[in-house]
Amino acid sequence: MEGLRSRVAYLSGLVEGLAIEDGSAHGRVLAEVVGILGEMAEAIDEVREAQDELADYIDEVDEDLTDLAGDVYIPDGEDEEDDEDDDDAGLAELHCPNCGQLLALAAGALADRNQGVSVVCPGCGTLVGVVAEED
Repeated sequence: MEGLRSRVAYLSGLVEGLAIEDGSAHGRVLAEVVGILGEMAEAIDEVREAQDELADYIDEVDEDLTDLAGDVYIPDGEDEEDDEDDDDAGLAELHCPNCGQLLALAAGALADRNQGVSVVCPGCGTLVGVVAEED
């Protein structure tokens, strides 16, 4: 805010041009007013700079949130159920016969075709079974 600072400097020059004695009541008042105006102009400049920095920071956060929302939320026009079906496509589900807990295994996590995978319930530790990989 150079305009305000330059106007305070101009006012200060006008006060000096009046040739009022600094020791007089009028001189002291004018000198104090000009000094206060100078400090206010400086404080306003600092506030403006801080406000500009905050505005830049908020713009960056807004961009990051927009990117994050694009990664997390379902884009317009896509059906939420379609995404769930895609996620479930590679899963095999088993129920523990002991505690009834539902176990979901990723199809890619199944072992060698000939040997299969031993599945142990994480809830109770019971061997649920051996699952062979499907073709």
